[in-house]
Amino acid sequence: MSLVGGGFEPLALDELGWRQFYDLCSAVLELDAGVPAASWAGEEDHDWHVMVPAGIELGGSSKLPGPCYIQAVWVPDRPRVSRSWDLEIELALLRETLQDQHWAGSIVVLANHAGKLADQSRVRSFFGSEQAVLLGPGWLSARVDASPVLRRSMPSLLGLGDLGRWAGTLVPGRSTLNVGAARELSSVFVPTRAYARAIAVLEAHAFAVLTGPPEMGKTAIARMIALALMTDGWDAFECTAPEEIAGAFDAERRQVFIADDAFGSTEFRPDAAERWAREMEHLLQRMDGDHWLIWTSRPAPLRAGLGRIHRERGAERFPQPGEVLVDASALSLDEKVLILLRHAKASSPPKVRRGLRQAGYTIVSHPHFTPERIRRLVATDVAVLADHPRYHLEAIIAEQIRTPTEAMAASFSALSREHQALLYALLDAPPGPVEERELAHIARRHRPEGLSSAPMELVDRLTDHFLRVSETLKVDWVHPSWRDLVIDRLREDAHAREEFLERCTLEGVMLAISTGGGATGDRSLALLVSDRDWDLVTDQVARAAREAGDADVTRLLDGLASLLGDGADLTEQELVEARALSGEALEATRRRCDRASGPLDLAVLTAWFRLSGRLPELAPSPRLDHTWTELLPSATTDLRVQIDVDQAVGWLTLVHVLRAHAPEQLAMYGFPRKHQQRIHALLTQAEDLIGTRPPPAGREQLVQLLRMGRRHGYEPPETAAHLDELIWRADNDERIRDYAQPDAGYTDAAARAHVERMLEDL
Repeated sequence: MSLVGGGFEPLALDELGWRQFYDLCSAVLELDAGVPAASWAGEEDHDWHVMVPAGIELGGSSKLPGPCYIQAVWVPDRPRVSRSWDLEIELALLRETLQDQHWAGSIVVLANHAGKLADQSRVRSFFGSEQAVLLGPGWLSARVDASPVLRRSMPSLLGLGDLGRWAGTLVPGRSTLNVGAARELSSVFVPTRAYARAIAVLEAHAFAVLTGPPEMGKTAIARMIALALMTDGWDAFECTAPEEIAGAFDAERRQVFIADDAFGSTEFRPDAAERWAREMEHLLQRMDGDHWLIWTSRPAPLRAGLGRIHRERGAERFPQPGEVLVDASALSLDEKVLILLRHAKASSPPKVRRGLRQAGYTIVSHPHFTPERIRRLVATDVAVLADHPRYHLEAIIAEQIRTPTEAMAASFSALSREHQALLYALLDAPPGPVEERELAHIARRHRPEGLSSAPMELVDRLTDHFLRVSETLKVDWVHPSWRDLVIDRLREDAHAREEFLERCTLEGVMLAISTGGGATGDRSLALLVSDRDWDLVTDQVARAAREAGDADVTRLLDGLASLLGDGADLTEQELVEARALSGEALEATRRRCDRASGPLDLAVLTAWFRLSGRLPELAPSPRLDHTWTELLPSATTDLRVQIDVDQAVGWLTLVHVLRAHAPEQLAMYGFPRKHQQRIHALLTQAEDLIGTRPPPAGREQLVQLLRMGRRHGYEPPETAAHLDELIWRADNDERIRDYAQPDAGYTDAAARAHVERMLEDL
């Protein structure tokens, strides 16, 4: 059994997986020989190498003359899904490659297993070169032990061995950091870009603020920085108040202070933020290269504190807020895969690992992915993942990831009623970012009695915990699951729910009648709990049908049609209420249409008939005579003129709608008997124009005309013979144009393949 310095066994590098092992190799080469990490090349998990023209000297080994060929070899601890690998096979392939290149320089192999080639004389004999060396897990572990910088850049290495190997520098007695919890965290931690950014900010300013929504790893980043520093002789303190920093501060020692959620997390406390802001100047004056301060929380108090310092003391020695803010929420695909890999390798049995590997892409591409939810998924749902049939696995995992955590619920409950009301009001906006001005308007509509502060001041208190504000001053949820949680809380609060329905716009109505939402995707009628709720939303539906634009009325009618669709799971009473609500919407829309001075919007009309068809009895339809007359093409219709093309397409669309939903109305207009010649002329024009080069601007609409003519069986005989060819050619041209754009399907397939390769180590 090989040992490294101090009598310790090599670190368990197998737990890293090939991606992080290669990161370790590149980090070692960068530290020892100045080889940039970007210089490496290879095929993801195979043939990862770099060529260095000059000689190199690696720690603990003799200097090797240049040029030098360096390759990292990852040997899985089990056969791969794709192929079986072992060290000698890999080295044989490398030897063959170098022989083909007539390589005469040095050869360095970095491997996570040394196997039979631990004896360097065998390595030289294997390659037939006195300048060949294999550096295995013992050598790599010694480099980790000797380099605080390496441990700081990759703190996940601290989870691969006993912390006792750094006992000479680790002095937990002087610290308040929970070393045991931090050590446990290190076994699953992944140093993300946010982690690297935090280190860089601390080195520049001795102060960093880790911000972002809950569950994204702010606290984990802070504790990993502290644990890595402790292995280099630093003291680490977790503090909840400025006075604790003052009491622990020692100018003679290197110290790192963590104020984790200093302004409240599950208990949101603006007063605590103000206390930190008051002490900001004094705290920052004491921070230097040997004393670091890490905050994890919202940036609003930071802005307030630094803003006051800049006004009163000048900005010479104090950083701007943007210089020290680190957003922990932006995780790349690779970072998500590594988080899943480390958690699964740390705690899951092989049977569960196989399930996680199969569902890997579903997990890492889920919009509700957070490191905390992956920890919960792997740690608490092992039995579920192991025992369920494979075809149910991905649905179960998606449900588990989406479910909000207890900490989120507690955090919302601790908010003031006014802050809760602002979040409720945001539900009355379209999903997605909302302009600050629009949110302020919505907030005032939902709080007619007035607000204690300007709406955006309330938003500022919620920023980066519940909400985020973009550079373009748009407000959005920090995470999709926050919106789900707020909907659930509004549903449970009868008084707040009734107030919301009394004051909401169409967006609130669409939420109220929505289906397929919630943490598990089975939430139906999100805000319709009592009879009073149905009455209130009926009033809002009638108002929207009267006052909203055509596009919004179409959305409303389509939403109600979906509610009454075959897949809707409604109770008998809910079905009665939904039908009554739909009847009110149809009648209000019919009155709206009958008052219109111009032709009716065909999307509204189509949605009206679709919803009417969902009811046991058809409702009286809107008057259509004026629309028919306005859209009917004349003998002088010229399809080279866009307005005439629009009119012809509109007329045939109306024909299609009436044929499907009101054939008796179509018969009253003498269709098709009285209109054969008119249709013949339209389709003949379309046929002549569509074959011209260059094609007319309205070519897609001409194709649409031909299709609608064929759908109803009215194309002229001479057109029928080659209509298929014309339409195929038009479709083919469209496809060619589409292929010129990035292929989303290929991108998705490539991402899936990449995730599968990264998870082969599970």
